[in-house]
Amino acid sequence: SVAEHIPEPLNLWFSEEGIRVLEDSLYTCKYTASSKDYFGESNVKLHVLKHYEETDCGDYLVTAIPGFHRTAYENLSNNLIFKSKADGKTLLYALDTGLYPDEAFEKLRGYRFDVAITEHTFPTLDKDFPGGVAVHMDTKHTIMFFDKLREIGCIDNTSRLFVTHTSPFGSNYKEQCEYFEKLDRPYRITVAYDGLKI
Repeated sequence: SVAEHIPEPLNLWFSEEGIRVLEDSLYTCKYTASSKDYFGESNVKLHVLKHYEETDCGDYLVTAIPGFHRTAYENLSNNLIFKSKADGKTLLYALDTGLYPDEAFEKLRGYRFDVAITEHTFPTLDKDFPGGVAVHMDTKHTIMFFDKLREIGCIDNTSRLFVTHTSPFGSNYKEQCEYFEKLDRPYRITVAYDGLKI
């Protein structure tokens, strides 16, 4: 079997909610229930990431931040802060966020991000998304997100900022790039693309 060739268990980190979703779906679905043996402790080791607690995940220290995104099977999305043990650089990976609740921004005070990546789900540029935004962000909310990170000292003009998770509603890639290039902010936002290396 494939598992015999794995020298040690594969380590996977999830929020408590993520592990619940995994157990509720993967282990109980008639199509994947037989996978439980494969996902047993000898092959896969599940670890819990608790909100706002730094967890040692090998080469990185990882902190989970709750986002505002909700679905039928999850109450909160989880965004991650990665801190490299090798060079101390930090990355905020914040997709499926919606605009963070105030508590999350307050907990981020004191962090300094070398790179921050967030969503730009509805690239509406100067218009509000007509359906309203709650669990995702339009252009206005994406900018508000970066403005708040700047206000609390998490980013500065040396931070590299990226938007991704973009839908086709509102504007195309070229229009988004032009919009962010003209944006009057003390930071620069780069629109991500397939094959981008940071």
